[in-house]
Amino acid sequence: MTLNMLLPLLYLLLGFTLARLRIDIRKIASTVLMRVAIPYVVIHNMVFSQQGTFVIMAAIVAIMAVMLGIGWLLRRDAVEALNFSYLNIGWMGLPIAVSLFGNDAAAVMIAAYVGSSLFGNTVSAALLAPPGSTSWPQRLRTLLLSPAFLAMITGLLLSPFAAQLSLLDQWLYEPAKVLMSLLGMGVLGMWLAHARISRAEVSRSVLLTLQRVVALLLVMWSAIQLGTLAGLDWVQQYARVLYLICLLPPAAIIVILETHYLHTGRSASSIAVGTCISVILIVLYAVGLRLLG
Repeated sequence: MTLNMLLPLLYLLLGFTLARLRIDIRKIASTVLMRVAIPYVVIHNMVFSQQGTFVIMAAIVAIMAVMLGIGWLLRRDAVEALNFSYLNIGWMGLPIAVSLFGNDAAAVMIAAYVGSSLFGNTVSAALLAPPGSTSWPQRLRTLLLSPAFLAMITGLLLSPFAAQLSLLDQWLYEPAKVLMSLLGMGVLGMWLAHARISRAEVSRSVLLTLQRVVALLLVMWSAIQLGTLAGLDWVQQYARVLYLICLLPPAAIIVILETHYLHTGRSASSIAVGTCISVILIVLYAVGLRLLG
C-alpha cells in the first residue's frame, strides 16, 4: 500500500520533469486518457460492480450534484465548480482510507470513486463546453456524446455478459488503471511546471478548501442520517470513512478534463494548493481518530 501511495507522486514528478525538458505531450496524453483509459475503467466498473455498491455510487452522484450546485453559486465558474465537487477519491482517498481503516474500507471507497468518476467525467463534458457552444441543447448533446457517458451506457449493456468478459478484462483492467494514473498525474505535473502560484492564489485556494469541507461535511452528515433512517446499517459502520471523503482535495483528473475541453490548465495550481491543505486536514483527522480510540 505504501508503494501505491507513492506511485501517483512519482508520476507527478515524471510529468514535471518532462515539462522542464520541454517535452509537451499534454494534449496527446489527455486525449488518450479521455478516449481510452477512462472509458475502459468506466465500462469495467459498470460491468463488474456488485449490486450493493450501486447504493453508494448513487449517493455519491447525488452528493456531488449538490456540491456542484453550491460551488457554482459561490464562484460562477465552471472549473472552480468542478474543483468544489469532484474529489480525489481514487488516487488519494482509497489508499489513505485503507491505511486508516483497513481493507474493509476499500469497497466503500471504490464504489464512491466509481460514482464520482461517472458524474465528474460526464457532467464536465457539458460544464466545460468551449466558448460558442453554451446553449443547453448543445451542452446536453456534448454530454450525451462524451466518451465517459457512452462508456457508461456500453457498460450497462455489457453487464449481463460479465462472466464471458472476465478473462479478457483480467488482461486489460490493470494496465488501464496504471495508464489512467500515469497520464493523469503526469499531465498535472506538466501544468504545475509552468504554473506560478501566487500568494493570492494560495489565499483563494485556502478559502475554497474550507468552504468545500464545511459544505461537504453538512451534506455528508445529512446523507448519513437519511441512510440510517432508511435502515442501511452499514452507513453508521462506515461513517468515519465517508467523513474522510469530505477532507479530500480536488481530483487531479480535473486538469485533464480542462486540457481536453478548454485547452487550458488553470486548475493545476488550485489542485496543488488544495492537495497540500487536504494533507494537513487528513493528518489532523487521523490524529483525532487515534485520540478518540
